[in-house]
Amino acid sequence: MAVDRAFRDEVDGLRDLPGVKLCELTKFAFDPDVQSKELMAALFHIVFVYGHRTHGCTDLLIEVNPRHVRFYEAMLGFRRVGAVKMNDGVAAPAQLMWLKVAAIREQINHFANRPDHLASRSLYPFFFSPADEAGIYRRLTQAGTPAVAEATRRDRDDVEPVPSSGLRRRQEPTTSRRSSDQPEAAILLTA
Repeated sequence: MAVDRAFRDEVDGLRDLPGVKLCELTKFAFDPDVQSKELMAALFHIVFVYGHRTHGCTDLLIEVNPRHVRFYEAMLGFRRVGAVKMNDGVAAPAQLMWLKVAAIREQINHFANRPDHLASRSLYPFFFSPADEAGIYRRLTQAGTPAVAEATRRDRDDVEPVPSSGLRRRQEPTTSRRSSDQPEAAILLTA
């Protein structure tokens, strides 16, 4: 995983926890001229669906510039792990952040598609409804990637399709393995 370059000790500490399967969100960037909670929530929700349902991830990691830490804490509930370190790959400081996938599911179940909560700072009220999420997962399964095809065999949901988002997704191979030899997942969104 890319976070291993700067945060190997911190990530290994998470890997050692029982039942943990790590997933890393990499290169999650937004055009600074686009100020849309709806679009950001949609992208993150799709990442959640893909990481959790396709790869069975239990914990999500993200490496961010320290100036974005408060955003990820307030909007999505991420927590800081360790101290700020230098990311030599981008020649910038970085903060490792972590979020339990179960906590994401709880927030989605409580707030998703709830107009009465749109004034909150959280992105979760802008997430898709459960029916829309199921449709998104169905579209991902129809994309035909081997990882999604395997997940589909494990999880046969009866879902309705939703309109295409126009996003391209690809799984970035990972070289890191947990001690139990379960592969971890790195999710890369490309424009």
